[in-house]
Amino acid sequence: MPRVPNDIYRKVPSVDIYDSWELVTRHMPIEQPPASYSYEIFKKGSKIYAKNGETGHIEYENTDIADVMQDVIDALESAGTGGKILIRKGLYTMGSTVTISSTNKGVLIQGESKGWDYTPTMGTVLKAKSGFGENWMIDCQAQWVFFKDIGISGNEEANGIYIKNWDNHVVGCNIMYCKIGARISEHTWVDKCWIEYNTTYGIEVLGTESWITDCMFYNPNAYYDVAVGVNSTGPESNVWIKFNRFTDSPVAIAQWNTIKNLYLIGNIYRDLTDCAIRCNGTIYNLMSIADVCEGNSTTPNFIKVLSNGNIQRGIFIGGKIADLTGAVESIEGTANLKFIETDGYVTENEGVATFSGDGTTTTFNIPHGLASTPSKYGVTPLTPDADAARTITADATNITITFDTAPPSGTDNLKFGWWAKV
Repeated sequence: MPRVPNDIYRKVPSVDIYDSWELVTRHMPIEQPPASYSYEIFKKGSKIYAKNGETGHIEYENTDIADVMQDVIDALESAGTGGKILIRKGLYTMGSTVTISSTNKGVLIQGESKGWDYTPTMGTVLKAKSGFGENWMIDCQAQWVFFKDIGISGNEEANGIYIKNWDNHVVGCNIMYCKIGARISEHTWVDKCWIEYNTTYGIEVLGTESWITDCMFYNPNAYYDVAVGVNSTGPESNVWIKFNRFTDSPVAIAQWNTIKNLYLIGNIYRDLTDCAIRCNGTIYNLMSIADVCEGNSTTPNFIKVLSNGNIQRGIFIGGKIADLTGAVESIEGTANLKFIETDGYVTENEGVATFSGDGTTTTFNIPHGLASTPSKYGVTPLTPDADAARTITADATNITITFDTAPPSGTDNLKFGWWAKV
């Protein structure tokens, strides 16, 4: 392989070689080791360039990242092979929508670390220009597209990423200052992202089999009303929302229309001004496992079912609910909810209670541990001395057994099985 002369990348007097298409294409080496990317996009001064990773030639240049990205994406589509687009760190302004058409599959768009539109800029950030309007910065109509380690900033007017097809991924990105941060269709994964300062939704879910995992939804001053809007339609739709943290927004997760299964697993909800979960449609099955809602100095309710809401079956297993300013459940519509072994709020419980009679005591209390007075409850004697004439009552704390006649003295001679439901 020919040796690359040391002076190839030196400045020509009075001319930066990266500012001259002719000089760049003339002097860039043709033979060099293949890069790990199909195209590399980088800034030099006011210009943005795209270098072919195979030939090493600069093929595209512009002052707007949208134009350069579109040229590169179209080139990959023409080749029909997909490929990786590496965008070097820096702040890039976008004046128009970048479209990935439905025939362009297998594209990876990757930055250099999760981008932050702060001062100074960190990582790779794509930022909408002033006047962009409420258009989408990226319109992804294709399958098998990965967005990785990129900052998307809507400049408080644009929408972020619209994924219209399935089997796409958004990983390790920071989506901020958008109207809607991301709108995703079916079979789409959003993983390990920061979603912050967006004014309508952090993420809006339209399709089935979608996953939102291990993300941080941070929203000081309540920029957006809803962190995750589940707007799936159809009785066969499924959405998984797992291991995320929601803080400082009115609502963490809101649902409309119809969804078959909504799974909430290991999420944390803190400092919400309305509720953690809001239902304004039909959910056939809502399953929450190990979700934690605590430290909420301002949160009125854990779950709110509006007048049009209908949760046909909701099961909450484990987790914790604490520090609310109002009730755990706010039900205007219809809901069939069950809380099992949830720290701070239990709606069903059962167990075995054992007492020792002393020949004089007629009243025995069983703490049921429920969130409120049970509407249904039962007690079954398990020992002979416990099986005597008695009445059973319940209040907000105990199931009370009152015998007509005091049971005989004995050690652990009164044993009862019991159950209770709110």
